Amino acid sequence: MSDDNTEEMIRVADVAIAAKAGGGSAVYTYRVADEAQTGDAVFVPLGTRTTLGYVVQIRDVSEQALGFPVAQLRNVQARVAGLSLPPALIELVRFV
Repeated sequence: MSDDNTEEMIRVADVAIAAKAGGGSAVYTYRVADEAQTGDAVFVPLGTRTTLGYVVQIRDVSEQALGFPVAQLRNVQARVAGLSLPPALIELVRFV
């Protein structure tokens, strides 16, 4: 059964960026590919530059839950192989 009111879900990643690079807020949301995992080191656009960050959470959200138009959502640019953090460490940081 199809529901015409069903919103499309978008896969996003919350990416932690060094506070010096990210300004007041150090976690930003980006559109991400399906193969991304929590703990991945990624390059993301931030203003007019590219910076390194770590994926702290991946989630599927609707545009309404996102809180702003999907068109404003920027993409993760690249994953950095060999630089990921263990998911247990990410969970510890989120807990603290």
